[in-house]
Order: sequence, then C-alpha cells, then structure tokens
Amino acid sequence: MPVVVSNDADAEALGEHAVSFPTSTALCLVKVSTGIGVGLVIDGRIYHGVDGGSGDIGHIRVADPRAQETLCQCGAHGCLATIASGRAVARDLRALGIAAESGRDVERLLQQGDPRAAALTQQAGRALGEVLASVVCLFNPGVMVIGGALSSGPLIAGIRESLYRLSLPRATRHLTMELGTIDDGAALIGLVQQVVDQEFAPGRINEPLG
Repeated sequence: MPVVVSNDADAEALGEHAVSFPTSTALCLVKVSTGIGVGLVIDGRIYHGVDGGSGDIGHIRVADPRAQETLCQCGAHGCLATIASGRAVARDLRALGIAAESGRDVERLLQQGDPRAAALTQQAGRALGEVLASVVCLFNPGVMVIGGALSSGPLIAGIRESLYRLSLPRATRHLTMELGTIDDGAALIGLVQQVVDQEFAPGRINEPLG
C-alpha cells in the first residue's frame, strides 16, 4: 500500500491552505508548540526541500544572550527554540513559580488569561519575528498562518513588532498574517489532501487505463 508521511507543520500548512486559503500561491505556516517549525505551501504543494528538511527554523542560531547560554535539545547553543518555543516559555514560567512543563501548559494558561504567560509569549513572539523577517524576505508569502499551542494574540503581536520592523516593505506589502483557523484538525486535513493529490493525480488515474 502507498504510504504518505509528513511532519506536523507541513501537514498543517497544507490543511490550512486547503480549507481557508485555497487561492494562495505562497503560504507559510508557523507552528509554535513545544518546538518551532515552518510549513511552506507553494502553488498548492508542500515544499519539502531536497530531503524533507525545510522549515526547521527552531534551530536557526540567534544572537540573543539567553539563547547563547541555553543548551538546546539538539545539543547546540544559540537556537531560536531555546527562547521562543513553548518549552522555553514554560521554563520561564517555572522560574516565576508557575507550574508549566510544555507548550500545552502555556496554552492552558493563555486561555485562562494569565498575564505572565501572555507577557512571556509576546516576548517569544518578538524573538520569533526576528527570524521570520528573513523567512518573509526570502519566501515572500502572501499568507502567514500562526498555529500551534502558543497561537494567540500575544504571540502574533510580538511577531508583528519585529517582523514588520526588520522586513523590507516590498516583502510584506501583500502579506496577510492570521492565527490558525482549524486548530488541531489542520494536520489531519493536510494528510488527507496529500492522499487525494497522490491517488487522484492524472498519471495515477491514467495508469490503469493504459
């Protein structure tokens, strides 16, 4: 049997594209949960890179001193994920005496309106926006969807603070930035869309017909 495999950010990007932005020719989904990843959809298809490694922006090195001092799960220092992921925000909340172990715990606190979780999430968004400014200048997306456990008003506010300040106006003048619209269902929809695209591709349909 044919098997379709995708990472979560790629699948969610395609799901958001299929449901909410089907006319977008260049969509970027930023998933901020325990880690950070980006899914790119170009002309309705996921861009995987040469071997599936595209979009792993959580391990881009940043100059922030906090990142330089923190060991990432990948074994390096300086990764964006050490200061802008759900795991990083949870760590900072624990330092304030608030019980949080993961991005899901941060999500719960954000939904409860915790002001400290909101402030730290916005701070993470500012750091994330500095990296996304380069993504926008390189990729020039028409739509940027913010998804994952930390997807929230504070996160997108922080991203906007940095991204628009550091990006060329040419790269952002047609950019729409929104929170994800279909939550956890986006990945499942994206996987289904990949199966449909594969099994009902013209070549696949024509093959049994000779």
